[in-house]
Amino acid sequence: MAHLFFANGIFMGGILFALGAGLFSCQQGKPFRLQLALAAAGTVAFVLMGCFGNRGFKQVGEHGRKESMVLMKDDYLSYCKGVEGTMHGNVYINMSAASEWVLLASIACLIFTTLRADLRDFPAATGRSAALCAAAPATEAGTSLQPP
Repeated sequence: MAHLFFANGIFMGGILFALGAGLFSCQQGKPFRLQLALAAAGTVAFVLMGCFGNRGFKQVGEHGRKESMVLMKDDYLSYCKGVEGTMHGNVYINMSAASEWVLLASIACLIFTTLRADLRDFPAATGRSAALCAAAPATEAGTSLQPP
């Protein structure tokens, strides 16, 4: 139960982060369509994950969930293969899991594209560090900046 609580926190937090990042970029006059598209993809994936998961858990039932937990501990290979009667033997649970991966991928893409844009727009060296860089002598290829 705690797993689902924290996983949903990450999923919803990722979607809210995507919306916030898109709106913040829009406010700053930066491109924001990719961020909002990733937020939309994450939201659709989250809804599909919930719909497929709900239907799959109803079909598997409590007995199937308990059997899956036992298999996960005792025979992980059978659990992963989707032995009949277990959670991953149900097509809707597998579709829910695929939607979960799409959601996680959209959050990861959002984080990396936002980080890349922020680093690209980061101002060039200023102040004291710029003066130090300008005063440093140029080195030849293969020479070290370490004192002898």
